[in-house]
Amino acid sequence: MPGFCDLATVDLYQGLLAGDETPPGLADGSAELRRVAFSSAVSDAPFPGSGAAVTVGAVHHFPFNSPCADALRTARPVAVPGEEGGLVQSTLAVPMVAHDTVVGLAQFSRTKGSEPFGDRDRDLAVELAARAAVCIDNARLYRREHERALMLQRSLLPPGDPIASGLDIACRYLPGSVASGRPSEVGGDWFDVIELPGHRTALVVGDVMGRGLRAAVAMGELRTAVRTLALLDLEPAEVLSALDEIARGLGAPAASSRPPAPPAGPARPTCPRCTSRPACTPCTTR
Repeated sequence: MPGFCDLATVDLYQGLLAGDETPPGLADGSAELRRVAFSSAVSDAPFPGSGAAVTVGAVHHFPFNSPCADALRTARPVAVPGEEGGLVQSTLAVPMVAHDTVVGLAQFSRTKGSEPFGDRDRDLAVELAARAAVCIDNARLYRREHERALMLQRSLLPPGDPIASGLDIACRYLPGSVASGRPSEVGGDWFDVIELPGHRTALVVGDVMGRGLRAAVAMGELRTAVRTLALLDLEPAEVLSALDEIARGLGAPAASSRPPAPPAGPARPTCPRCTSRPACTPCTTR
């Protein structure tokens, strides 16, 4: 960050990067961290701090009585004077706090001969660390929701290759992120194979518009409804007509004492359904 400091490092709690539900927060400050970034405006400059140098990607921890551990423990910035004979004049150890949770530590150092850090510099460092912490925490929350939605979606799909009387069924579920090579949110796509009376089989492929956990939940509700309606031995057109009414109800607001949430819109599924009786007649599709 030229113009503000000569060296900067960022350390994040290892538990947060490993996907733990809750980061350590205001712990004792000596939990494991991973160095995720380092930048220097000085050629061959050392890493700030005492002891062995910590490379980017390395897991380490600060001693309990060190200034950096104190900053993590108290969630307050700490000024760290440079070592005698070293290149660094002073360092600001600034905890990265998002939603009252400490997610890591940012260090800003100035070399000898530079202007010392002042109160305005400290305030700016705190603001920079806070903005970065919010972005990191939002990414953590997004990843958690994405993983939950994917787990829910996969748990509702038929396991392996479904078996049906008189049919050879092969299926493959490939999320859009894998097919396109680009990350995307989990959607509400599903398929199902339902055995019906009279040696018949219902083949269902559906898609709920939208992305994320809400779409996956709506997909689970509609899939359950399709199975229930299909087992009533209704015609495909009747099943889809009833499913359309159910889908309209999924978008209706429920009575609650909480303040109303922003409208997310009704679930809009598309769902072709095929009923097959291999031994007698061709399949019927709607």
